[in-house]
Amino acid sequence: MKLRTVAIASMLGMLSSSAAAYVMTDGPRPARAIQVAMAAATSAVDLPEPPGPRFVAGEVLRVEGRLGHEQLSASGSRETYVMFEVAGGEGAGRKRAPLDIALVIDRSGSMAGG
Repeated sequence: MKLRTVAIASMLGMLSSSAAAYVMTDGPRPARAIQVAMAAATSAVDLPEPPGPRFVAGEVLRVEGRLGHEQLSASGSRETYVMFEVAGGEGAGRKRAPLDIALVIDRSGSMAGG
């Protein structure tokens, strides 16, 4: 197959897929409808204050969590760290051996089966 034939076929494929995506999606919504929907959504919901970068919860099982950053920049790196400490409450009673636990969250998709 010649290079020119491949280039024309790929251009036609891109053009047809773009046209199909344009036809199948909804058109632009009127700005007034968006403003009304946003006003209704913001007035109907009272959002609580976001928690700080540190929290402690629980009595029987105490969980303490800390974030690496209180806020993340929208334009910068979106990577932060979190540390959790889980311990028995004051009334736990028995002495237990120390235990370490690690949690790994893989969002790369490389571990997806299939």
